[in-house]
Amino acid sequence: MQIEECIQYVLLQEQYVSLPGIGSFVREVRPAQLDPQGRLLPTTQCLRFSNDRKFDDEALRNYLRNHSTLPTEEVEEILMGWLDTLRVRIEKGETIHFQGIGTLRKEGKLLRLAGEGSSLQLTATGLLPLTLPKEKGIGKRKVRRTNLWVVALICGVVAGGGTIATYFLASPSHFKKRPAATPAVKKDSLITPTLPPLDSTEILQETQQILDSSHRQVNALRVQPEPKQGSVFFIVVGSFTSSENAHKLERELTQKGYTPTVRKINGMYRVTLGKYYDKKSGIREMNKRRTELQNDALWLIEAITNE
Repeated sequence: MQIEECIQYVLLQEQYVSLPGIGSFVREVRPAQLDPQGRLLPTTQCLRFSNDRKFDDEALRNYLRNHSTLPTEEVEEILMGWLDTLRVRIEKGETIHFQGIGTLRKEGKLLRLAGEGSSLQLTATGLLPLTLPKEKGIGKRKVRRTNLWVVALICGVVAGGGTIATYFLASPSHFKKRPAATPAVKKDSLITPTLPPLDSTEILQETQQILDSSHRQVNALRVQPEPKQGSVFFIVVGSFTSSENAHKLERELTQKGYTPTVRKINGMYRVTLGKYYDKKSGIREMNKRRTELQNDALWLIEAITNE
């Protein structure tokens, strides 16, 4: 897959995708509005190209690292070589095609982005339906999820069978026997010994043990792990390997009236908003920030803190 084809996938998750030293693709939300004929146009998402935003926000870099089987050093070398070639092609006046996005061409001193059709409007989900590359470990997650469903199904069958057996054994009406005619016994015939009657108390006890065991298995599947002691949740606006890029985004958010904080979590510099000790509260606030910033790429991260 060419790097030109990867950018559309990054835009499904990020609001900005920069081409360092060249500019950035920007995904914007156009609010609902009335057209000249008085018809209400729904909210749409559009793409534009910013010639001023040239710093490396690492969105494309992180995507290539996470979806490539090559070593990090080789990915870096390929990306830098592609950027150098792209600059040369743009300076020559070539039209660069980005799959699913449009074409980029230099007009005067500025770069202009033209859509593949007549406009750059996107679908309600962001871009046209795409098949993302298979991420690492996704097969294992599917296997584990399938195994849990199999265990749950077996437990449900055992529990249902035990309940039915208990109903029939505990209901007196099911123990009534119809009178049967006594067969005539011929002389000198062998008499079959009568087996002792089954003890219904023992059957009920065994059935109850099966039910208790199945209920314990079902409940074990429903147990949620206890939250880690000292864990908190942060709303992540951006993740960077460079603290300089993280602080640039921090300044952008500060100018918009927010109070962001740069925290180093799991080896990455995370630009975060707020701190929540309850996950539900964090999700609720994250959805509010997504609406305010018109950025669906915000996400929630759990971390251990001594604060």
